[in-house]
Amino acid sequence: MVLVGVSLIVFSAGYGVAAGRERLREPAKSARLLIAPEAIDGLRRLGVPFTDANGGRSAGLTDGVNLLSEGNRMYIIRLKNGEIVQIKNDKVWSLAH
Repeated sequence: MVLVGVSLIVFSAGYGVAAGRERLREPAKSARLLIAPEAIDGLRRLGVPFTDANGGRSAGLTDGVNLLSEGNRMYIIRLKNGEIVQIKNDKVWSLAH
């Protein structure tokens, strides 16, 4: 019985990792995010492109980014250079697909 339980745990963990990888391979949706002012500088340093020209003093609208996941706690986006960035939900004021 213990062997069956351990086997199910290993299978479940492996399946979850595989499913997550498949989700990241799916075609991403293009989106623009309206970012809270306090998060703009940090996201710029990570390479997130913005369309605003006001130096991050107010909410910034991102250029089109690839939206990989929209979760309860964070958004996951892929930049044009292929890097993946996670943004907490409270830092995203609005989303346009």
